[in-house]
Amino acid sequence: MIRKRAISSCTPLLRDRLTAKGYRPGTEEEVHESYFTVSVAERWHGDEHVLVRATLASGIAVSYTPADGGPDRANDIDPAALALLLSQGDDASVRRRLEALGLDRLSRLLIHRTTYRNPNFPAYAVSLAVVKGIGTYVEAEALGTPEPEAALTTLEFGLGLGAFPLQRAPYRQFAIPAWDPRLVGYDGWHTTPTVSHDTKTGEVSRDTARGRATA
Repeated sequence: MIRKRAISSCTPLLRDRLTAKGYRPGTEEEVHESYFTVSVAERWHGDEHVLVRATLASGIAVSYTPADGGPDRANDIDPAALALLLSQGDDASVRRRLEALGLDRLSRLLIHRTTYRNPNFPAYAVSLAVVKGIGTYVEAEALGTPEPEAALTTLEFGLGLGAFPLQRAPYRQFAIPAWDPRLVGYDGWHTTPTVSHDTKTGEVSRDTARGRATA
Protein backbone atom coordinates (compact mmCIF):
# COMPACT_ATOMS: atom_id res chain seq x y z
CA MET A 1 0.00 0.00 0.00
CA ILE A 2 1.31 3.44 -0.96
CA ARG A 3 0.31 6.87 0.32
CA LYS A 4 1.63 9.95 -1.47
CA ARG A 5 1.89 13.58 -0.49
CA ALA A 6 2.97 16.74 -2.34
CA ILE A 7 6.15 18.23 -0.88
CA SER A 8 7.02 21.02 -3.38
CA SER A 9 10.11 22.93 -2.22
CA CYS A 10 10.66 20.85 0.94
CA THR A 11 12.67 18.14 -0.84
CA PRO A 12 16.13 19.00 0.66
CA LEU A 13 14.63 19.15 4.15
CA LEU A 14 12.96 15.76 3.71
CA ARG A 15 16.17 14.21 2.36
CA ASP A 16 18.00 15.40 5.47
CA ARG A 17 15.23 14.05 7.68
CA LEU A 18 15.36 10.63 6.01
CA THR A 19 19.13 10.50 6.46
CA ALA A 20 18.83 11.45 10.14
CA LYS A 21 16.31 8.64 10.63
CA GLY A 22 18.62 6.05 9.10
CA TYR A 23 17.08 5.86 5.61
CA ARG A 24 19.51 5.57 2.72
CA PRO A 25 18.88 6.06 -1.01
CA GLY A 26 18.76 2.81 -2.94
CA THR A 27 17.12 2.28 -6.30
CA GLU A 28 16.58 5.08 -8.78
CA GLU A 29 14.37 4.79 -11.83
CA GLU A 30 12.85 6.89 -14.58
CA VAL A 31 9.30 5.96 -15.44
CA HIS A 32 7.93 7.04 -18.82
CA GLU A 33 4.15 6.85 -19.11
CA SER A 34 2.13 7.66 -22.25
CA TYR A 35 -1.66 7.66 -22.00
CA PHE A 36 -4.03 7.35 -24.95
CA THR A 37 -7.53 8.51 -24.06
CA VAL A 38 -10.72 9.65 -25.78
CA SER A 39 -10.81 13.34 -26.71
CA VAL A 40 -14.54 13.45 -27.57
CA ALA A 41 -16.39 12.85 -24.30
CA GLU A 42 -19.24 10.33 -24.19
CA ARG A 43 -21.13 9.03 -21.18
CA TRP A 44 -19.25 5.75 -20.78
CA HIS A 45 -15.71 6.83 -21.62
CA GLY A 46 -14.80 7.70 -18.04
CA ASP A 47 -11.23 6.63 -17.32
CA GLU A 48 -10.80 4.34 -20.32
CA HIS A 49 -7.19 4.48 -21.43
CA VAL A 50 -4.26 2.65 -22.95
CA LEU A 51 -1.00 3.04 -21.05
CA VAL A 52 2.46 2.58 -22.51
CA ARG A 53 4.80 2.38 -19.51
CA ALA A 54 8.55 2.03 -19.72
CA THR A 55 11.42 1.78 -17.25
CA LEU A 56 15.05 0.85 -17.78
CA ALA A 57 14.71 -2.19 -15.51
CA SER A 58 11.39 -3.57 -16.75
CA GLY A 59 11.32 -2.50 -20.38
CA ILE A 60 8.16 -1.40 -22.16
CA ALA A 61 4.67 -2.60 -21.25
CA VAL A 62 1.23 -1.90 -22.73
CA SER A 63 -1.97 -2.18 -20.70
CA TYR A 64 -5.62 -1.30 -21.23
CA THR A 65 -8.18 -0.13 -18.67
CA PRO A 66 -11.88 0.03 -19.66
CA ALA A 67 -14.18 2.71 -18.33
CA ASP A 68 -16.33 1.97 -15.30
CA GLY A 69 -19.71 0.85 -16.58
CA GLY A 70 -18.59 0.94 -20.21
CA PRO A 71 -17.73 -1.74 -22.76
CA ASP A 72 -14.49 -3.68 -22.42
CA ARG A 73 -12.66 -3.18 -25.72
CA ALA A 74 -9.58 -5.21 -24.81
CA ASN A 75 -10.04 -7.58 -27.77
CA ASP A 76 -10.25 -4.64 -30.20
CA ILE A 77 -7.29 -2.84 -28.68
CA ASP A 78 -5.13 -5.96 -28.14
CA PRO A 79 -2.30 -4.68 -25.88
CA ALA A 80 -0.05 -7.61 -26.86
CA ALA A 81 -0.27 -6.65 -30.53
CA LEU A 82 0.48 -3.02 -29.71
CA ALA A 83 3.54 -4.04 -27.70
CA LEU A 84 4.77 -6.12 -30.64
CA LEU A 85 4.37 -3.16 -33.02
CA LEU A 86 6.30 -0.93 -30.64
CA SER A 87 9.07 -3.52 -30.38
CA GLN A 88 9.35 -3.37 -34.17
CA GLY A 89 9.56 0.42 -34.12
CA ASP A 90 6.15 0.84 -35.76
CA ASP A 91 4.86 3.67 -33.59
CA ALA A 92 2.78 5.13 -36.44
CA SER A 93 0.67 1.96 -36.71
CA VAL A 94 -0.01 2.07 -32.98
CA ARG A 95 -1.21 5.66 -33.23
CA ARG A 96 -3.42 4.90 -36.24
CA ARG A 97 -4.92 1.84 -34.58
CA LEU A 98 -5.81 3.70 -31.39
CA GLU A 99 -7.08 6.77 -33.23
CA ALA A 100 -9.44 4.53 -35.21
CA LEU A 101 -10.89 3.40 -31.87
CA GLY A 102 -11.32 6.98 -30.67
CA LEU A 103 -8.30 6.91 -28.35
CA ASP A 104 -6.74 9.90 -30.05
CA ARG A 105 -5.60 12.11 -27.16
CA LEU A 106 -1.98 11.53 -26.08
CA SER A 107 -0.64 12.75 -22.75
CA ARG A 108 2.53 11.87 -20.92
CA LEU A 109 4.27 11.68 -17.57
CA LEU A 110 7.96 11.46 -16.79
CA ILE A 111 8.67 10.41 -13.20
CA HIS A 112 12.11 10.20 -11.62
CA ARG A 113 11.84 8.14 -8.43
CA THR A 114 14.47 7.58 -5.71
CA THR A 115 13.60 4.99 -3.07
CA TYR A 116 14.97 5.14 0.48
CA ARG A 117 15.08 2.22 2.90
CA ASN A 118 16.13 1.68 6.49
CA PRO A 119 17.67 -1.77 7.16
CA ASN A 120 16.13 -1.72 10.64
CA PHE A 121 12.63 -1.31 9.20
CA PRO A 122 12.42 -3.58 6.12
CA ALA A 123 8.61 -3.31 5.99
CA TYR A 124 8.84 0.36 4.99
CA ALA A 125 9.97 2.20 1.87
CA VAL A 126 9.96 5.94 1.22
CA SER A 127 10.33 7.34 -2.30
CA LEU A 128 10.82 10.85 -3.62
CA ALA A 129 9.07 11.12 -6.97
CA VAL A 130 9.80 14.12 -9.20
CA VAL A 131 7.07 14.41 -11.85
CA LYS A 132 8.30 16.55 -14.76
CA GLY A 133 6.28 19.73 -15.15
CA ILE A 134 4.02 18.88 -12.20
CA GLY A 135 5.84 18.71 -8.86
CA THR A 136 7.55 16.52 -6.27
CA TYR A 137 5.86 13.90 -4.11
CA VAL A 138 6.84 11.67 -1.22
CA GLU A 139 5.50 8.12 -1.44
CA ALA A 140 5.29 6.15 1.82
CA GLU A 141 4.90 2.41 1.30
CA ALA A 142 4.07 -0.42 3.68
CA LEU A 143 5.38 -3.76 2.42
CA GLY A 144 3.59 -6.97 3.41
CA THR A 145 2.20 -5.73 6.71
CA PRO A 146 -1.15 -7.10 7.99
CA GLU A 147 -2.44 -3.60 8.81
CA PRO A 148 -1.00 -1.27 6.14
CA GLU A 149 -3.06 1.78 7.12
CA ALA A 150 -1.75 1.66 10.68
CA ALA A 151 1.78 0.97 9.45
CA LEU A 152 1.72 3.98 7.11
CA THR A 153 0.38 6.22 9.86
CA THR A 154 3.25 5.13 12.11
CA LEU A 155 5.81 5.68 9.34
CA GLU A 156 4.48 9.12 8.41
CA PHE A 157 4.33 10.22 12.04
CA GLY A 158 7.95 9.18 12.60
CA LEU A 159 9.11 11.15 9.55
CA GLY A 160 6.82 14.14 10.09
CA LEU A 161 5.05 13.67 6.76
CA GLY A 162 1.59 14.53 8.05
CA ALA A 163 2.17 18.23 7.41
CA PHE A 164 2.25 17.66 3.65
CA PRO A 165 -1.05 17.55 1.70
CA LEU A 166 -2.31 14.06 0.90
CA GLN A 167 -2.75 13.33 -2.82
CA ARG A 168 -5.41 10.70 -3.51
CA ALA A 169 -5.63 11.16 -7.28
CA PRO A 170 -3.49 8.83 -9.43
CA TYR A 171 -0.58 10.42 -11.26
CA ARG A 172 -2.31 9.83 -14.60
CA GLN A 173 -4.81 12.57 -13.72
CA PHE A 174 -1.87 14.98 -13.90
CA ALA A 175 -0.64 13.72 -17.28
CA ILE A 176 0.48 16.52 -19.60
CA PRO A 177 -0.71 16.82 -23.23
CA ALA A 178 2.06 15.70 -25.57
CA TRP A 179 2.31 19.15 -27.16
CA ASP A 180 2.72 20.98 -23.82
CA PRO A 181 5.92 23.11 -23.65
CA ARG A 182 6.71 21.59 -20.24
CA LEU A 183 7.65 18.42 -22.14
CA VAL A 184 10.22 20.08 -24.40
CA GLY A 185 13.03 17.61 -24.96
CA TYR A 186 10.91 14.61 -23.93
CA ASP A 187 9.91 12.72 -27.06
CA GLY A 188 8.27 9.55 -25.80
CA TRP A 189 9.32 6.37 -24.11
CA HIS A 190 12.53 4.43 -23.71
CA THR A 191 12.62 0.81 -24.82
CA THR A 192 14.98 -1.83 -23.45
CA PRO A 193 15.79 -5.45 -24.35
CA THR A 194 13.37 -7.03 -21.89
CA VAL A 195 10.48 -9.48 -22.37
CA SER A 196 7.69 -10.05 -19.86
CA HIS A 197 3.99 -10.89 -19.88
CA ASP A 198 1.74 -10.62 -16.83
CA THR A 199 -1.28 -12.84 -17.48
CA LYS A 200 -3.23 -11.33 -14.58
CA THR A 201 -2.95 -7.70 -15.64
CA GLY A 202 -2.49 -8.20 -19.36
CA GLU A 203 0.69 -6.14 -19.36
CA VAL A 204 3.11 -7.19 -22.03
CA SER A 205 6.77 -6.32 -22.58
CA ARG A 206 8.68 -7.08 -25.77
CA ASP A 207 12.34 -7.11 -26.73
CA THR A 208 13.58 -4.29 -28.92
CA ALA A 209 16.94 -3.24 -30.27
CA ARG A 210 16.08 0.44 -30.39
CA GLY A 211 17.12 2.87 -27.74
CA ARG A 212 14.07 5.15 -27.89
CA ALA A 213 10.63 5.10 -29.45
CA THR A 214 8.58 8.17 -30.30
CA ALA A 215 4.81 8.11 -30.18
